[in-house]
Amino acid sequence: MVSIMPRGCDGNSARHSTWQDQGMAPRGVEVPARFLSVVRAEEKAVAFTWALAPGRRTNTNTFVAIWPFIYAFDLLRSRRDRPKLREVTAAAGFPLDRKMAMLATTQRLVIWSAAQRGVKKPALLGEVARDWIFSARLPYVGGGWRVVEIRLIDGRAIRFYADRHHADKFAAALDRNEKAE
Repeated sequence: MVSIMPRGCDGNSARHSTWQDQGMAPRGVEVPARFLSVVRAEEKAVAFTWALAPGRRTNTNTFVAIWPFIYAFDLLRSRRDRPKLREVTAAAGFPLDRKMAMLATTQRLVIWSAAQRGVKKPALLGEVARDWIFSARLPYVGGGWRVVEIRLIDGRAIRFYADRHHADKFAAALDRNEKAE
């Protein structure tokens, strides 16, 4: 078993978490160890990303002094809508939450409700079979969180934001039209 240390970890730290390559993740796929437990023996991890579900935002031009109130209202509205988002997307067969971790394997896409720097244990939201995913692409060019659009075989499109460091590789791993490396 090979133990790979995350960047910035000296191995002596009490809070270090090792990433384990037990034949489950090919080279170049960095998957935190807490997410590797769901990888089955017959599949391999292909790509991993942190993700955000898009929320509603108020688009308006106004005085700077009013912006904190608009921002606070948007936060409250987003918090109120969060359970509805989970319920609707789970019923549609593609579970989403406000903050997520996504792991693409050779057979499925596994989705957790988890924050990148969170202290809470990730909660498994569900999984989507890779056979249901028709294509994945990045419809917009951007520098921060990148928009990923996944088209399912029934024609529905799901959009979410993916971490800019992993978005390209994640979309390429899920796209059927992309050549396998």
